[in-house]
Amino acid sequence: MKPSPNDMQHLNTYNEYQDIAEVYFAYQKIHNFIEEPFQPLSGDAYLHQILNAARFIISKQNRSLYGVNMSYVYYALGKVAK
Repeated sequence: MKPSPNDMQHLNTYNEYQDIAEVYFAYQKIHNFIEEPFQPLSGDAYLHQILNAARFIISKQNRSLYGVNMSYVYYALGKVAK
């Protein structure tokens, strides 16, 4: 059974919203890293999460999203990449 054009439109919309949700989820880690005065004491694992979240956001950046401050992303990337 082949999907109808309406179904394809809904699938494309779903995929677009899924990508946006993934970016916001990754950005939440970056935002907490920059804004919170105290960091968790998990060491390298936490810094790897921040590094990978920043890399993920940069790779998915095809348009600007409301609330995603790219200067925070690049700052976090530079801070943990030392």
